[in-house]
Amino acid sequence: MAQKDVNLTGGADSGNGVSRRDFLKGAAAVGMGVGVMGVLGACENPTTTEYVEVKPDWLGPEPQIAESQIVETATADVVVIGAGLAGVCAARKAGEDGASVIVVEKSPQANCRSGEYAVLGSKFNKSHFNRDDVDPDIVTDQFMQECEFRIKRPIISRWAKEANTVFDDWFLSVYPDLYIGKTSNEDIPDGTACFMVPEANPVPDAYDYTQELFPTFPNSVKFGPNGMKPVFDANVDKCAELGLTFYYNHPGVKLEKTGNRISGVIIQDIQTKEYKRINATKGVILATGDNAGNTEILDHFVPSLSIYKNMTLPLGFDLNDNPINTGDGLKMGVWAGANPQEYFAPMTHAVGNGAMGITPFLFLNKLGKRFMNESIPGQQMQDQIELQPGYTTFQIYDSKWKEQIPFMPPNHSGICYYQAEAPKNNGGDLLITDASFQASVDAGQILTAETLDELLAKVDIDATEAKKSIARYNELAKSSPPKDLDFNKPTQRLFPIETPPFYLSQFGMAAMLVCVGGIESDEEARAYDTNGPMPGLYVTGNMQGSKYAVEYPICMRGISHSTCMFYGYIAGKNAAAKLT
Repeated sequence: MAQKDVNLTGGADSGNGVSRRDFLKGAAAVGMGVGVMGVLGACENPTTTEYVEVKPDWLGPEPQIAESQIVETATADVVVIGAGLAGVCAARKAGEDGASVIVVEKSPQANCRSGEYAVLGSKFNKSHFNRDDVDPDIVTDQFMQECEFRIKRPIISRWAKEANTVFDDWFLSVYPDLYIGKTSNEDIPDGTACFMVPEANPVPDAYDYTQELFPTFPNSVKFGPNGMKPVFDANVDKCAELGLTFYYNHPGVKLEKTGNRISGVIIQDIQTKEYKRINATKGVILATGDNAGNTEILDHFVPSLSIYKNMTLPLGFDLNDNPINTGDGLKMGVWAGANPQEYFAPMTHAVGNGAMGITPFLFLNKLGKRFMNESIPGQQMQDQIELQPGYTTFQIYDSKWKEQIPFMPPNHSGICYYQAEAPKNNGGDLLITDASFQASVDAGQILTAETLDELLAKVDIDATEAKKSIARYNELAKSSPPKDLDFNKPTQRLFPIETPPFYLSQFGMAAMLVCVGGIESDEEARAYDTNGPMPGLYVTGNMQGSKYAVEYPICMRGISHSTCMFYGYIAGKNAAAKLT
């Protein structure tokens, strides 16, 4: 088939001057095991030691595509690879700044999920939610600690201090009909297509984040009743209004260079298998999502996932029902010379079993032993569960749970509010009701019995040791004053288990939602090689490295969506301006 040229910039596309990139240089492979020095040889005779290049199994060879295989060429100022939240925000901003934009997407449509956003300094915090903002430097410090300081502080600090304006005045501006509530669990009017309410608002009286080992800062919002989809769709529609071009069902295959500058991408039509070249005169933005659908990448960067056999959850599928989050952007970037970050961050926070979530009552393992301070968020709790026999734990409490819930923390996957009935048209946030609790009992997620002996007999636990552990826990809870001498759990969450009926939920391994980790970057969303920013290449969303590491941070709810939105905006702005 003959080539057809589509040029969105008005300039001629000769198809010349696009060089194939050289093989990976060892120096460009820091953190992924590409280059290996013969150490003994270097000690014996450093003048004759040669650098040996060893490519990791996950990377594979870069595709070699002949010119005769390319059936179509198009040109734009900016090319965005991936039409998730980050990619759509990048495309919209670049288009608004006057750039012609082509978006290529592996699946049949633009994709979004969930609806939580962490936004410090939002104008709605004072005007609607009657709450104060946490100091962004405090949030940044906690963020850095949770990621073990293996990320770049300027990336986190800029998001914490600047995302509010982008969220309030830009992202939401395309959806003026948004209903904005004032509290987390209020009734929502009938017929509301999309609402936004604050999370954990009002904050439980017993919660002081400054006294928490792992604080969850209360400055996030939640969209409903269908997550953020209406707002996301409005942003996609805005891209159409701007005249941006979308190539759906077209995964990116390889980046192309002109000199040392990234100048475009070769994509492939999933249906016809034909290759197409998309030239970028200003920049290419990688927004291809995470790597959870690629077991070779996971085994290399997070080998513990195979050990613990975490189930992964595909976030979308292509026309052939294959997962779309398979690390395509990571491979393309590394083939082009970019540095992958060294430590990836799997999002594997525990969510509990049933309506009670991970609310920090007493937890025992199969040996009947208590093993942790239970008052920790889901990510850290999952870390503790992975250390237990059979990766199994049991959450135990008694009939007084309703009066104890208000003392619990508003963290990921926990409960800190009780209402007899659910709010109208609102799923509720951090909320348990009589109906949701009973539904979990009916489903067998929460087991119940009139005696501890009966309850413990229903699960695989050392009942004798469990009863000793419960007796010890009760002793600590009823001491004067109460004090957890064993694990230092906050005393306001230390309740004796002695009033029937008794309840138990069994926990196992959590599923992995995403495995985030990508190309090393900076606070301008520029991709890095060993020499610094790579001309013409930007990264955003879960493809943006140096933003999360080791563990997904959960000091705020909705960090992932918020950073995708903000750094999508930054990537689009900088690509349109040809920052590099």
